[in-house]
Amino acid sequence: VCSSDLEVDQRENQIKANFPTGSWEEMLKARGLTESDVRSALREQVILDKALAKDVTITPAQIKDYFNKNRASFDKPEQVSARHILVPNLAMANMVEAKLKAGGDFGALAQQYSTDPGSKAKGGDLGTFRKGQMVPAFDKYAFSAPLNQISPPIKSPFGYHIIQVQSRIPGQKATLASATPQIVDTLRQQQEAPLIQPFLQGLQQKATIVVNDSQFAGLFATPAVPPAASAPPASAMPSSAASPAPSATK
Repeated sequence: VCSSDLEVDQRENQIKANFPTGSWEEMLKARGLTESDVRSALREQVILDKALAKDVTITPAQIKDYFNKNRASFDKPEQVSARHILVPNLAMANMVEAKLKAGGDFGALAQQYSTDPGSKAKGGDLGTFRKGQMVPAFDKYAFSAPLNQISPPIKSPFGYHIIQVQSRIPGQKATLASATPQIVDTLRQQQEAPLIQPFLQGLQQKATIVVNDSQFAGLFATPAVPPAASAPPASAMPSSAASPAPSATK
């Protein structure tokens, strides 16, 4: 059984689609993973899927039933992209606001004054985020303000923010067609879960394992589950809602 790069690409792209811009890389970093780690796990998952395919049956009725019961989880919420300058007190916030409204360069002022280490070097850029990823005061402004407007100082537990919302992506209601690939993956993994251990035991029984070093003699008494079986399946990878929030929340 073998898996193609195309199949791995498709699965990885499907997972990445659940992450706002920039948060995929943040998630990998937070978990100590590399792109190669993810692709290796996905490749092994593809191999298991093919090996167990004859014992897995997914019907249109099952897909529709799962969609109807979990419809809201497939909706894509509204997102915005924004940048900000975070300063420790109101006097400095008023000064930065005045400089911006007098034509000051937002990126340069962010690098000069912002105390947010996550966005300062990027000119205050926070990337794209959804509701609930920022602290309430920041969130409320970001999802209601006109585009490209310089905000008044917005107070949060971290200090005072001067915010500029750069773009807004409307939310999208999921359809059965758009959700089907993810549902198929989920249902397949649910059906495969009780089959993996017997499958691996069968492979081991058929294999001839020679242990030359006595200290490892007992290692193969119980079949070891490979990374793809023990790691979270593709559809169980964290959704964007669970991904690390942009730095304004930290």
